[in-house]
Amino acid sequence: MNNNFNKSLDTKKQNIIIDTANITKTYKIGDIEIKALRGINLKISEGEFVSIMGPSGSGKSTLMNIIGCLDIPTSGDYFLENIDVSKLNDNQLADIRNKKVGFVFQTFNLLARANAVHNIELPLIYSKDKIRNKDKNIRAAIKSVGLTGWEKHRPSELSGGERQRVAIARSLVNDPTIILADEPTGNLDSVTGEEIMAIFQKLNKKGKTILLITHELSVAQHTQRIIYLRDGIISNQEKIENPTDAEERLKQMPKLEDKMNSL
Repeated sequence: MNNNFNKSLDTKKQNIIIDTANITKTYKIGDIEIKALRGINLKISEGEFVSIMGPSGSGKSTLMNIIGCLDIPTSGDYFLENIDVSKLNDNQLADIRNKKVGFVFQTFNLLARANAVHNIELPLIYSKDKIRNKDKNIRAAIKSVGLTGWEKHRPSELSGGERQRVAIARSLVNDPTIILADEPTGNLDSVTGEEIMAIFQKLNKKGKTILLITHELSVAQHTQRIIYLRDGIISNQEKIENPTDAEERLKQMPKLEDKMNSL
């Protein structure tokens, strides 16, 4: 990593919300030990848009599970907004996860029989805290992803891009500290994927901290920093001086109808 990149990180040290120190994760299958993470030191500051890249088996999903409080490390420390979550029990992890982490998955993970509103409100239902202005929060989340008018539609009545918008709105409704997006464009065509990246960029401009997992460099280049994982370690980091502007790119991409008409 170059010195200029280190300096760019230093300016945000006071706002660090994710801080891992020598995180390891080892899985045991019988007498065999699989070392998924081998000492991860990572800092993510408030308001950053960061991507993690790596081949299959590099540890991307394991790291996301730990950062998302779905799992704990075998060793090392993980602080989320100065809370040492690496030592919490399952119930405590669930509470932190509900309050501070919003998830967006490649396969959307929506309830098939529930409409968009009911899917979006799930984090509020599971929250232990009494939520004021619940309906207002839901409406704001729907508006932020451009789904106004689609509130009563079930997943089967929505396109892939619309389903992912519902998933993003669900991740926002609790106003989490960070949004974790795991291959959010993986099941989408290129135009729809670009529309989803435009939503993430708009949210980031409004101050949302976003960590995106991807295996596509073209997707990662929409973010401000790329972290490369290989064999359970961070092999490199890259600051993106001029991230791809999704809205500008959309203007240059032919719409699906135009493609169909040209066939």
